[in-house]
Amino acid sequence: MGVQRGCRAAVLGVALALAARGAQLSAQAALVLAGGRALSGNRTVGPTVIPDPMEVSVVSGGAVDARLLGLGPGCFGFVTAVPTVALRVMAPTAGLRLYVTAPSDTTLLVHSAGRWVCSDDSWGGTNPTVDLPLAPAGTYDVWVGSFRAGDQLRSTLHITQNAARHP
Repeated sequence: MGVQRGCRAAVLGVALALAARGAQLSAQAALVLAGGRALSGNRTVGPTVIPDPMEVSVVSGGAVDARLLGLGPGCFGFVTAVPTVALRVMAPTAGLRLYVTAPSDTTLLVHSAGRWVCSDDSWGGTNPTVDLPLAPAGTYDVWVGSFRAGDQLRSTLHITQNAARHP
């Protein structure tokens, strides 16, 4: 009897811990997915980017650990609950490239129409690049994250149609 009661208590403890963890993950996902006013403002492009590249000064990082959100491959780093930049694409474009330059390791998460595209390191460095080929019109929420918790880095988000540009 004592062993059975001990097993039941252990199973109940694990179930409660998993439920609490699931609630925490759901709360974090809701924070990020809720959107909101972009911290570094809104930008508009389309069908061309003017000037090219468009450069937006941002600060990377935040308190939300993107790895815990289950957004897809490469979606990690520490981000804010609301987007860093809201990018409005006014007309379909043959392609957009978003990349970050910063003094240390950053990440990039882009969300549009229920789809996530993410990046960490690209072009042999520690800065991310996200390519959006045949980007349809719509709003793209962009998060510039930091690879390490607590890092808040003065960074630049670059938006371009020139495939030769990269970090």
